Amino acid sequence: MRQFKVKTPIAELTGFTKRVNALAFSPDSRTLLSGSHDGQVSLWEVSTATVRAAFDWGIGPVTALSFAPEGLTCSADSNRGKIAIWDMDA
Repeated sequence: MRQFKVKTPIAELTGFTKRVNALAFSPDSRTLLSGSHDGQVSLWEVSTATVRAAFDWGIGPVTALSFAPEGLTCSADSNRGKIAIWDMDA
């Protein structure tokens, strides 16, 4: 079994009102999506740990997030069987 050394966290993301259910890094690892139980999707700048944008697509509690390989299209899934797909403007 491979052993991993635990390192100091590089950032702490705060400000959530409900639990975080899903995370997804962009293909270049500079951006992170977080999805929470209150339906909020936040777009984080990893290097500064700041929110660049926030969305509520009205789909309910977010349970999964993803970036397309090109990094410009994203999707969110909810526990209500709804999916939101959107384009990110560069």
